Amino acid sequence: QINVYTLADNFASLTADPTSGTTFTQYGITSFQVQYWTGSAWLDVPGGNVTGNNLVLRSFAFPAISTDRIRVLVNGALYYNSRIVELEAWSTGATSTNAAPSVSITAPANGTSYTAPASITVTASAADSDGTVASVDFYAGATKIGTATSAPYSISWSGMAAGTYSLTAVATDNLGATTTSAAVAVTVNALANSAPTVNLSAPNGTSYTAPATIALSATAADSDGTIAKVEFYAGATKIGTATSAPYTMSWASVAAGSYSITAVATDNLGATATSTPVTVTVNAPANSAPTVSLSAPNGTSYTSPATIALSATAADSDGTIAKVEFYLGATKLATVTSAPYSFSWTNVAAGSYTLTAVATDNLGASTTSASVTVTVTDVTVPTGGVNVALAANGGVASASSTVNSSYAVSAINDGERRGNNWGKGGTGSGWNDGTSGTYPDWVQITFSGVQSISQINVYTLADNFASLTADPTSG
Repeated sequence: QINVYTLADNFASLTADPTSGTTFTQYGITSFQVQYWTGSAWLDVPGGNVTGNNLVLRSFAFPAISTDRIRVLVNGALYYNSRIVELEAWSTGATSTNAAPSVSITAPANGTSYTAPASITVTASAADSDGTVASVDFYAGATKIGTATSAPYSISWSGMAAGTYSLTAVATDNLGATTTSAAVAVTVNALANSAPTVNLSAPNGTSYTAPATIALSATAADSDGTIAKVEFYAGATKIGTATSAPYTMSWASVAAGSYSITAVATDNLGATATSTPVTVTVNAPANSAPTVSLSAPNGTSYTSPATIALSATAADSDGTIAKVEFYLGATKLATVTSAPYSFSWTNVAAGSYTLTAVATDNLGASTTSASVTVTVTDVTVPTGGVNVALAANGGVASASSTVNSSYAVSAINDGERRGNNWGKGGTGSGWNDGTSGTYPDWVQITFSGVQSISQINVYTLADNFASLTADPTSG
């Protein structure tokens, strides 16, 4: 007997156990199955599939069964959740003792011999005097090789390598009791394997030009089995594998040289055979030099300190461009290894410069472009120009901070560019901020009025400021 109690509406105020007539309307389970475990599956007890339930207590009585567990499978309930207050299973007071099942291997017979790779059908008979047989597991030594869950209890054990094996069967009944059969010994003998045959059908001694693509092909057969793979070798180096006919491969990007090509066939039992070698020659190609031209600059003039964009176009008809180098005369300025081939040459001082580009291809051939001449001129004062920042022209200097009066900001627009009197104050000195190591700092010049300007010059402190005899230049 099994009793299932769900939650009563007035659960908080109940003073006695619910009876079979107590109903619910709020919290109880309405659809459920009461089940027991057979050893291999859950089964409903007689009358245990309930729908439309509104009783707090449902009791199920039936002829005695043997099991080690029960459960309630809830399929529907009020107020969103499954609620069970108590689950009872009643016995007559006596505990049954489970009898273990019986089992024996009926095939193969003890001492049977086979030839590898063997396929062996293992069969057992099994019974249980007080229940049912849930499963029969088959073992080779300690290794499980298969399971049968219904009679006839049989498995197919295939691909067995040579060796001696001890077979047993373990029967498990519906309550979990087990019995192991007597062991049966079988022997699997090794098959005398014939080596395969193999022949390299291509290449056939042809010459090639690097970088070459060579088609390799072999024929292979095995009189007592199958071909597992054909491997292709150049000398001792494996260059590819084919696992099914036709046994072919494409050997690509082969460098110049002489190569001894062979094919090695392996059969399904591991025997190998090597073909007669074939020698092929790969000749080095006649390399064409690349082409290159400077597309920028194109003769433009610049003002120092200049930033000049250098750009080149390069191509190679029979390979690839490895690098493009930019030169100033004989001095290399930069190397670019991939397109676009460009470089920014910065801080170029005044002068006349001859620029070239040198392209090198993947095989080392190089070509030098036609040269391009560029002119960089120094900073000049515009013709007829007026320095409206000069204090003499009404410019007033100010700064974010000043360290002291020896570095007054008024020195930045006094017309003296060399800084010979740095740190001495007055004309020819210069400005030094008062917040060491902290940035930004700033200086400002306010003109006497709105001005139209086209050039600004900034002079910082030269290394040899004390000995300068001429104004610094852009170089």
